[in-house]
Amino acid sequence: MKKYLIVLLIFLSGLLFASQTIKVADVGWDSVKLNNAIIKIVGEKSFGYTVNEVPGSTPIIHEALKNGEVDVVLEEWT
Repeated sequence: MKKYLIVLLIFLSGLLFASQTIKVADVGWDSVKLNNAIIKIVGEKSFGYTVNEVPGSTPIIHEALKNGEVDVVLEEWT
């Protein structure tokens, strides 16, 4: 769990000079919803960001990531 939080904090620290809104992908899996909820709490409460979820299927999210419509995909299956 500590490693996960360290990675999350490193990710969020990289956004210090980025937009004040973080757009995270939501492909509908329960595990993604949990990850998104964690980044929403940490991002909003600790860093003052607004965290928005962008819903879509995997192919749609991949395109959104390429086009800059999504900032991060927290979980990916190959």
